[in-house]
Amino acid sequence: MSLYRRLLLLVGPLTLLAFLAPAFYAHFTATSRLVYDTEHLLRQMVLRRAADADVFFTRLEQIPNTFAAGLTRRPPSTTEHIFSILEDAFSPCPDAFGGTLAYEPGAFEPGQHFFSPYVSRAEGGGFDHAMISPETGAYDYFLEEWYAEPKKRQTGYWTKPYFDEGAGNIYMSTYGVPFYLEADGPISGVATIDTPTAEVIQRLLDVAADFGEKAYALIVDAQGNYIAHPNIDRVLQEQNVITLGLESSKDDAESAAWRLLRQELEKGDVWQHRMRSLEENGSWVLVAGAPIKATGWYYILVIPEETVLGSTRKRLYVMLGVMFVFLAALLFTLMVSVRRFLAPIHQTMALARAIRDGDYSIRVSLSRKGEINDLVAALNEMAARLADRDDELRRRLSERGDILRRVAVTTGELTSVADQVAASSRSLSCDADAQKTLFDLFQKTADRLTSDAATYARDATRANEMVQAMQEAVCDGSREMARMNETAGRLAIAAARIGTIVKSIDGIAFQTQLLSLNAAIEAARAGRAGHGFAVVAGEVRMLAGGSADAAQMSSTLLSETRKEADESVEQGRRTEERLTGIRASADRLIEVMSLISGLAAEQSRTLTEFVAELGKLREIAGRNAVNAAENASASTQLHVTAAQFETLLSAGSDEKDTIRQSR
Repeated sequence: MSLYRRLLLLVGPLTLLAFLAPAFYAHFTATSRLVYDTEHLLRQMVLRRAADADVFFTRLEQIPNTFAAGLTRRPPSTTEHIFSILEDAFSPCPDAFGGTLAYEPGAFEPGQHFFSPYVSRAEGGGFDHAMISPETGAYDYFLEEWYAEPKKRQTGYWTKPYFDEGAGNIYMSTYGVPFYLEADGPISGVATIDTPTAEVIQRLLDVAADFGEKAYALIVDAQGNYIAHPNIDRVLQEQNVITLGLESSKDDAESAAWRLLRQELEKGDVWQHRMRSLEENGSWVLVAGAPIKATGWYYILVIPEETVLGSTRKRLYVMLGVMFVFLAALLFTLMVSVRRFLAPIHQTMALARAIRDGDYSIRVSLSRKGEINDLVAALNEMAARLADRDDELRRRLSERGDILRRVAVTTGELTSVADQVAASSRSLSCDADAQKTLFDLFQKTADRLTSDAATYARDATRANEMVQAMQEAVCDGSREMARMNETAGRLAIAAARIGTIVKSIDGIAFQTQLLSLNAAIEAARAGRAGHGFAVVAGEVRMLAGGSADAAQMSSTLLSETRKEADESVEQGRRTEERLTGIRASADRLIEVMSLISGLAAEQSRTLTEFVAELGKLREIAGRNAVNAAENASASTQLHVTAAQFETLLSAGSDEKDTIRQSR
């Protein structure tokens, strides 16, 4: 970056800051003062408007309060008397549209539930009379706000503005106050006055003349419900300013401001805030409120912040425009002055660049006097001295060139020898690596064979042990089969003996049957006297028949048992012969497994000795590889050293050529 640009970047922002800082300070001071004055004026205006409304409503309150107090002293006795009292009270006050004396059930006449004479101004002048009662087509006034609230509160109460269709759809408010026909008696009814509030509210809401067209006012009750607003829809829809504010809040700070406003409405204090507008643009506004004490409502004035600060911002923009014009002129003058100041410096820099590039023939002369002129003279003298030294340097470079050429020849020979040594070392290193790899392969194979041989030996030993265990099991089986054959023989002998006994039992049963038959014959001969004996003989014959049958069955079972015992003996003999053959085979298998185990152990010892010899050969091959690698590294280092030396020689030659060319 040139010196000219650096000066502009340094001086320009400083100058701009020097002009803008006072301007913004003045704007900030003026804005703060204007906001303070506006807030003060806003507070005074709110108090004044709230006081005007309070005076208006207080003056109207005095009318029903006065004749309500007079009813205690002189209660009216007829309807015409009540109409007269109302007309006399409303005639002096043009703001009073009408009113009534609404009595409690039976308070005017016993047994009369509704009694509420109503007086209202007629269009042509004078007053109209009516009765408020469901019997006359009107409404139940006991349920209306203007009657129920004063009765409940036991004090005066203003209703919210409403449209009275019966009175010609007039926008009005009603003030009701309880009255008593007896000093210490119960409430007798409510005295009211109706006033058209459209005109007074319009007068209160009209703030454009004082604060501009965008400013507006509104009236709310202590809960934030709209009483009056330039947008009548908000009143008719019974909207709440606090609820709308909380719903439109964009962050916690705005929500807190609306909650604080609700607290101030409930306290009845005078307040002012800066908050977001509830209109569509959502801009910042200055808001102030004051209570209308007579009604308990709040008068609120809203002024857009842009309306207050608009003129100040316009003055700031005009001031900034003037300042930018002045600053542009100042910067233009500064640029011209800097260019004239930097011209000799640029000439001096051109001379310095020529000396840097080796051109010592250029000379610069300045018409001005001063430090820059002295600097140019010193540069001219330096150029002359450098020209003389350049000639001397050319001569010395020529002599050094001859020396460098001779050294280059020697270096080339050294490089050739280094290449040959490196080639031999690389070949030896490759052979050593191949031998090492081969020995590693042998080592792995021998290790695997040794492991397999050891495994075979262990397997042969376990197989021998298993065969011996099998031989012992076969011997135990042979002994058990012999004992089983012996038991089967004894069983056959016992069965033969039992068969002999069964035959004897069968013979005894046969003889018993013969005896019982003879006894039966003898009993038959004896007649009736032998009848009992015949029965006994029959029973004996039956028992003898059962014994013969049992003996026959036992004989059959014993024959089968003897046959099976003989078969068991024969099968046991054959099994014993087979076990004897298995034992002989096991003896031969034991001999073979013992031989295999011995051979496996011998193979394992042989392979172990082979692995040890391979390890020695591998160590020898490793030492050869290391020696070959060291030789290759040394030859490579020698080659690198020669190459570096050649590079130095080449650099010296190039430097000499460069110096010659630059001169």
